[in-house]
Amino acid sequence: PQRPRHAQCSIDIFDMLRNRYAFSPTVGVFYDLIMKWGMEDLDEPAPDVTVIPNLRDKNIDCGHFDVKQQGTRPGLIIEVVSPSSKTDYTRKVEIYEQAGVTEYFIVDPHSKTKQPYYEIKGYRLQGNKYMPIKHDEQGCLLSKTTDVLFGVYNNKQRVRLKDCKTGEWLLTAEEEREARLIEQEARLKAEAQVKQGEQKIHQLMEQLRQLGVEPNSENW
Repeated sequence: PQRPRHAQCSIDIFDMLRNRYAFSPTVGVFYDLIMKWGMEDLDEPAPDVTVIPNLRDKNIDCGHFDVKQQGTRPGLIIEVVSPSSKTDYTRKVEIYEQAGVTEYFIVDPHSKTKQPYYEIKGYRLQGNKYMPIKHDEQGCLLSKTTDVLFGVYNNKQRVRLKDCKTGEWLLTAEEEREARLIEQEARLKAEAQVKQGEQKIHQLMEQLRQLGVEPNSENW
């Protein structure tokens, strides 16, 4: 079972990346999907979030992903650390390295601390070995496979992702709903203002008619 902080973080990251690739025909984003490497004696975990490029069919509807059968492998795997297990820092580094996953990011909620906070670490394949990815000046990590910047904000209380191609923040499902509501309210307000303006024009035209002036293009 996942703790609320772990589950929410995983779902938010999944939402943000899934929305980014919603219209891509070949890149899929998956949640809790078992990886079948086709490699003897190599564990087959189910990562929290997996980004897989070069898919023939991104609408996979099963509980596992067969790397050999599909002819492609994950470009980015993200694990959110569980307080009860630290294998994300140890064994899974070895697994994803051996499996040839280009990038592996670890998001640690530090749930057991008095004041929980998020921390992000990452690895990238160089040859067949993982090398740690360096943080930039703002403490962010760049995923080259997705061209997405991962960072922690609000005193490390929140994980945020930015699309480096557009410079826009990726939104969670909740943020998208809020944005749609704001957009809807703004549209309704604008429509109401237009209607009020039309009513005012009709009132002024009627006042002109009462004064014996017929409104036309010359006097209006």
